[in-house]
Amino acid sequence: MVGLVLISHGKMAEGIADSLSMLFGADLPQFEICALREMNSPQEFHDELCRKVAKVDSGDGVLIFADMLGGTPCNQALTLVNEKVHLIVGMNLPMILELLGMRETQPAEVSAIIENGRAHCYWLRQDRSRMRMTINLIASSLKKRGGSAA
Repeated sequence: MVGLVLISHGKMAEGIADSLSMLFGADLPQFEICALREMNSPQEFHDELCRKVAKVDSGDGVLIFADMLGGTPCNQALTLVNEKVHLIVGMNLPMILELLGMRETQPAEVSAIIENGRAHCYWLRQDRSRMRMTINLIASSLKKRGGSAA
């Protein structure tokens, strides 16, 4: 199973992890977060990220999700990218949900993960009917898994 590390400026990665714990429980396997704080140097962040990537890698590789392109977390993660460590930039909760839905049963398909993240960006003024349909699909999926649509 592919490992997962969420990286961000401040508490964004923690916030996504908190949302995931509401949906999947607190103990997600091979999952870590790494947040850049004001008091961290880029090197300190890099060292922590290296430890987290090593911790979640069981041999099937690691996906690192970063908050934004060009920021320190992303730039530090770029130094780790290789055949087994991949970096996806612009993370959002639907992307992570897509990965968690597939990673135990099939190889992670990065293009599907990215497309899912894009597909969940709406301007509600323009796209209300699509949003209602998506909300209903998500609620139905969560009910089937025994989760909450909270």
